[in-house]
Amino acid sequence: MSELIGGIGRELAISCLLRLPRSYYYDVACVDRSFYSLVRSGNLYRLRRAVGIAEQMIYCSCNVLEWEGFDPCRQRWFGIPSMPPIECFMLADKESLAVGTSILVFGKRVESHVVLRYSLLTNSWTTGEMMNTSWCLFGSASFGEKAIVAGGIGQSGPLSSAELYDSEMQTWTTLPSMSRARQMCSGFFMDGKFYVIGGKAERHNEVLSCAEEFDLENGSWHLIPDMAQGLNGGSGINVRYNLVFGSFDVVGVECKKSHASWIVLDK
Repeated sequence: MSELIGGIGRELAISCLLRLPRSYYYDVACVDRSFYSLVRSGNLYRLRRAVGIAEQMIYCSCNVLEWEGFDPCRQRWFGIPSMPPIECFMLADKESLAVGTSILVFGKRVESHVVLRYSLLTNSWTTGEMMNTSWCLFGSASFGEKAIVAGGIGQSGPLSSAELYDSEMQTWTTLPSMSRARQMCSGFFMDGKFYVIGGKAERHNEVLSCAEEFDLENGSWHLIPDMAQGLNGGSGINVRYNLVFGSFDVVGVECKKSHASWIVLDK
């Protein structure tokens, strides 16, 4: 690797390459075997994390099996391999979750579920580890190497289940259940805690207007009182507040963290 950057030594060469945009990694790896080994082993990403280097990347699937990545800082699109042609991903909806150096894609066959895992390290798709309880239409979010999925629907209807995924170990751990069963909900992390908002309950498609907060340190859920009006839609985050947007009328609801109250914003 030292020859790659003018013989400056391995340690300094790695320090320079840590700051290289991730979307260029495989271009460089093609001309240097030791750098290629660092990428595939995951050590490069661990070193980046240790020194606080982070990049924002967007991954999207606009066609049935095809995915692309976008580097917003450099305004650059880059391709990733297509998913394997598994029938359930070609004929039905799929759900996805980016965590650590992986993308997980969840699908449902007629009698079972399937998970595919894309690895940034190997630039390839493999079969992923199944959750302890299979379900879909859940809320999910990731924080570094960890992700949480909660709620959703199983064979018996909406669920209050939750599970934690460790992308380093590729394992699922069952968490305590939420207070309310819900499907089609939204999830996000804020200040080291996981939140689930909205969704539909088990009774008569009731739209839930409450949220729940999961504290990873003490492993418990806390119910956040009802929003000013029930909203079943997406969520967005800024550093001070959480903003939740309705799916039909563009209504914003702001949750003030200091006293867990909701304020309706302008349409």
